[in-house]
Amino acid sequence: QRDEWAQPGHDVPRRRQPLSARDGTPAGPRPEASAMSEGGLPLSGTLQRIHSVNQHSVAMRDADVALVLQEIETVLMDESFSMAPALRNCVMPDGWIPIASLLNYSAIGRSVWPYGGVGVVADCILTMGSMVVELSPDSSCVRKKPLHVQLREQLEYIYSDANYCKDVHLHLLEDKEGYAKLDVVLSTYTRTQALLHLLPGPVPRAMLVREALESSSELVFRAPRGPDDGFGHARRRTLCEKILALAEWHLDPARLAADRFLSEVCNEHDGFVPIATLLSLPRMRKLCHPQVAAVAHVLSKSDKLHVAGDKSLVRHRRVPAWLAGQPPLPPMPRPAAVANGKAKSESPPLPSLRASVTAAVEGILSDANIAYDKRLQRAIVEASPPEALRAGSTGIRVALAAVATHPEVRPTLQADPDLNHPGAAPPSPTALVRRLSRYLPREGESRKVRVTPDGRFLERLAPTPEVRQLVPAKGVPGQPPEPPHFSVMTFNILADMLCTPERYPMVAAAARSWPQRRWLLEREVAYRQPDILCLQELQGRLDGEAEGDHRAALGAALQRQGYAHSYARKARARDAAFKGLQIGNAVFWRSAAFEAVEEQQVFVSQAVEAACADEASRAHFGRGVQVAVLAVLRHRATGRLVVACTTHLSCNFLEPCMQLVQMQAVLWEVARAVRRHGPDTSVILGADLNSIPGSGVYRLTVEGCLAEDHPHAEVGVQGVSLPRFAGPGEGWEAPSTPGLWQPLPMNSAYAEVNGREPLFTNFAGPPTNFVGTLDYIFYAGARLEPTHVLGMPSEDQVRREGQIPSALFPSDHVPLVALFRFGGEAQGAIGPRPSEKALAGEAALPGLEAALASFPDASEEEGACIPPGLVLSPKRPRELSRGQRRSMPSCIAANGSAPAGAAAG
Repeated sequence: QRDEWAQPGHDVPRRRQPLSARDGTPAGPRPEASAMSEGGLPLSGTLQRIHSVNQHSVAMRDADVALVLQEIETVLMDESFSMAPALRNCVMPDGWIPIASLLNYSAIGRSVWPYGGVGVVADCILTMGSMVVELSPDSSCVRKKPLHVQLREQLEYIYSDANYCKDVHLHLLEDKEGYAKLDVVLSTYTRTQALLHLLPGPVPRAMLVREALESSSELVFRAPRGPDDGFGHARRRTLCEKILALAEWHLDPARLAADRFLSEVCNEHDGFVPIATLLSLPRMRKLCHPQVAAVAHVLSKSDKLHVAGDKSLVRHRRVPAWLAGQPPLPPMPRPAAVANGKAKSESPPLPSLRASVTAAVEGILSDANIAYDKRLQRAIVEASPPEALRAGSTGIRVALAAVATHPEVRPTLQADPDLNHPGAAPPSPTALVRRLSRYLPREGESRKVRVTPDGRFLERLAPTPEVRQLVPAKGVPGQPPEPPHFSVMTFNILADMLCTPERYPMVAAAARSWPQRRWLLEREVAYRQPDILCLQELQGRLDGEAEGDHRAALGAALQRQGYAHSYARKARARDAAFKGLQIGNAVFWRSAAFEAVEEQQVFVSQAVEAACADEASRAHFGRGVQVAVLAVLRHRATGRLVVACTTHLSCNFLEPCMQLVQMQAVLWEVARAVRRHGPDTSVILGADLNSIPGSGVYRLTVEGCLAEDHPHAEVGVQGVSLPRFAGPGEGWEAPSTPGLWQPLPMNSAYAEVNGREPLFTNFAGPPTNFVGTLDYIFYAGARLEPTHVLGMPSEDQVRREGQIPSALFPSDHVPLVALFRFGGEAQGAIGPRPSEKALAGEAALPGLEAALASFPDASEEEGACIPPGLVLSPKRPRELSRGQRRSMPSCIAANGSAPAGAAAG
């Protein structure tokens, strides 16, 4: 987990490495910042922080911080990673490297571990800054900054107050307007000169300089006007120019639509924003004093902004009508209704019905419906311009005919008295559209949708949301990947008994409510249609009462979708049954794809106690209440057997050995199930391990063993020893090296397809603020391989409402989906299949249209659910060498028979 600062509310200024002049002036030490930050954190001499494991206060000197930064810069500057070859497989497609991998696979860990973990690196970068290393927004990854970013920051430092006020040479280069020739400026300083020499030829260098300066908010770039101008000229932005640029950025219509606070302020002030409110924003507050009259005078100089007459309000000139407070358009004339050949007047619209219709049409264009309603997706693609389909764009629309016949709108229209009177014939589509037009919101009445000027379409005002798409595995070049046989989904759905205001204080009450979250969950399952579904934190009860028994309600809902399931609640070792409400895990399988052969509940604490040798160890390791569910399933199309398992390990991060022991207990039971049913049995494990990639639990799962001197294998309690799960008469072949082991090494589907685990699967807000990967889909079996995995949502999408749960995400975890294929002679994939172009990765269409292009033709029946097993991303994963696929251990699958001494069957 990310380590926390000793004192909250800090705002540490970045300290940059000073530049060395061309004349050989030594750079000297890093410049000192203020002695104390705004939060009271001492910066001069020491960095105070809390160690993430032992919870003790530790202090890092400036020399220690500089050493950590120097080692990170050395590793990242080496493009080939010659000093840490294992890091080559940890680099993400966009260049980010998880800090956890950096600590595990390079020498940096030795300098960091005494002070904590991942958070140490982030704190060092935030405290002292680096011109080379870039920290991700969630402080979990680092990467080498692109060349144009490094050059931009060097130039911004040259022109910053720390250097500009004392640099006589730079002042001599400026003309009357403050511009300096960039050729001379860049050749004056050693670091800028070195950056330019990394590119060959004048043309790439000129493009680099232009890209660096055009993206700068501190400098003004003047392009070269002739061959003698070289790279062009640059000067500092004045304070007034900075204020203008920042105000225009805040008030830009696209930015304003995504800013809930400012959009509400605009709505309250008829499309304007008080200048005092604008000056209270953090970046404005750091830029200038709250001098409203003076800032209003500056803003009035902009051709993009409009300042009110009293000089207290400002708005963008291109602000949408619903924000600008324009009066609604006059109602359009309505044609008279015809009955028995005679025209008759229509009854006036009902105000209550207008509100209901407005809520319904706003709902069908919500993020959740766009993401999980296949029928709506088709209507959007047919009516919207191509550029509006890209995530983050605006302008997606639906024809009014599709809106009027939508299942969520048509029942609302039936309340119209002209359609609901006795003896009325079923309305035609044209009549429905005419009635719908009476009740649609007029211009300025809705902040979410509007009717286009031609009156034919309903348009969404908010940006287009992302639609998660499948990423195919790297196959043989020139050949499309084989179609999958089945799909797997794992999801920690966040039990309602844990989703409290105390745990999630920043989440809206509507997003925390179980009915809303259950609706989202059922919609996503119906859309994905996984053949195997592993759920964690599904609460249920044994006393027969229906209140709070979400297992019974959700089980009945999924049964209507064709699923059967096996469920187990948490239980203690000595008192198995909790009274009342308790959370548990469940494995669901689609009956059309699988049939159950065997079901098993694994009470982990009982299995652990049985493997302990003494009472002290049983008392120590038997404290857990975790449970696992196993289901041996037969694939109907191929006859292959699959052991589907799910579990949710302890979140006791201070005792990682507890998680190791629990995982051992689960995997040993899975291995015994495989032995009972034969060596060709495959394994699927969808689990929440409460551990990040690279942890002891993760390594034990994928490697099958863990060294006894690993920090996570340390018990730390005198007189307590780790349990031994292999019985002397069972015939398991133990590894030669001492330590923890389990007989079923597994592969991660996401790591195998993408070359890495997701950046995060859990995105929690205050008070924990944890962002990281805890959920996984593991598999084992020589004849099983993943063909696709579902792409992860971007951080911007998840942060749209600050954290999750939200209006689109029903849990603080993100579901994972993987598609698998049996190798060997397995034939006859069943169920919905991707089109050939989709499987070949040819659906190179943007955003939502790419999703639809990947689907085969399907039933157009009302309410039909189309699985997304079939949505492909046009962006291929980075070319990485896939690790050698691990087959079943020799003790299980050597020659089809169990070793001597193994249990029969």
